[in-house]
Amino acid sequence: AHLADRWEVAPRWYLESGLRADVHGGAGRDGAQLNPHLALRWDAAPSVTLRGSWGRASQAPEAHELRVEDGERQFGNAQRVQQSVLSLELRPNPATTLLLELFERRQPNPRLRFENLLDPLRFVPELAPDRTLVAPLSSRVHGLEASLRHESGAWSFRGAYTLARAVDRMRIAN
Repeated sequence: AHLADRWEVAPRWYLESGLRADVHGGAGRDGAQLNPHLALRWDAAPSVTLRGSWGRASQAPEAHELRVEDGERQFGNAQRVQQSVLSLELRPNPATTLLLELFERRQPNPRLRFENLLDPLRFVPELAPDRTLVAPLSSRVHGLEASLRHESGAWSFRGAYTLARAVDRMRIAN
């Protein structure tokens, strides 16, 4: 279930807030999550829009994500993330839009995963003796994305470039 509303709080200023409720059933899943979000938009000029948003999201594992080949017998809990975005949208003409976004995504409970330490590109990774469980404590991704869209007449194009850094915080066993 999702509930959201948008208000014009001042001329050219808009506030949106919402709440999403997700309920997950099945063995190993952790029930219901409430995920709020908040966004602020300022139409600085007819061709310039600034946005800021913050929100949380959760997603339970899908049936095909149970890694039986690595010995998993039950599903893990839903993954939760917190995401923040600042964006600048420029429209130099009605057919062209340039969007610049700064983003950050934090995940306090990343899913466990299995990796091959010596040969990560192995054809059948599950059969390798170097298969290792990786259990990050937390994860953070942040970066910048630039995208350009042009739609006019009989042709259109879209392009994007993302520069990002992803860091997992790990506990090293002695």
